[in-house]
Amino acid sequence: MLSQALLPLALSKLPEAGEALSERLKTSLPNLSAELFDNVVAAPAADVVRWYLLWAIGLNGHGRIPVELLTTPWTTPDNPQAKYWQPAPAAAWAVTQIRQADPETLAALVKRLSFEDDPAWLKGDFVGALSALTGEQFGYGEVAWQTWWANRSTLP
Repeated sequence: MLSQALLPLALSKLPEAGEALSERLKTSLPNLSAELFDNVVAAPAADVVRWYLLWAIGLNGHGRIPVELLTTPWTTPDNPQAKYWQPAPAAAWAVTQIRQADPETLAALVKRLSFEDDPAWLKGDFVGALSALTGEQFGYGEVAWQTWWANRSTLP
């Protein structure tokens, strides 16, 4: 099982392990379908592998999450069993866990709040990530976050 293989790296808390896991996110992932939960749910294997890598990086506390995972459009129809295999919510959680609060990441998190096709719970994941990383409490106030970011990004 993938989680058992990644768990020692995740729990090692070694920066080198986090970096190695991050590098694996950049490589080609399988173009297959994964059957999960006693074949109740089918998901792209690449999404499942990416999810477990993000999970391991978050637990490890080191590494770097590619910003493009934060802005991957939400395409999954309503399906509560499979929604978590998409990269965006896992990436939002992982950047919070590793405290990845650089300008590129924060800009992507703020931008994500304007994605109209995102379910409300997913917007909540991004609001939570922004609040945890910045200490700001604008809730679901998209305009407030955008104003905060515009003011912050123009500071010397």
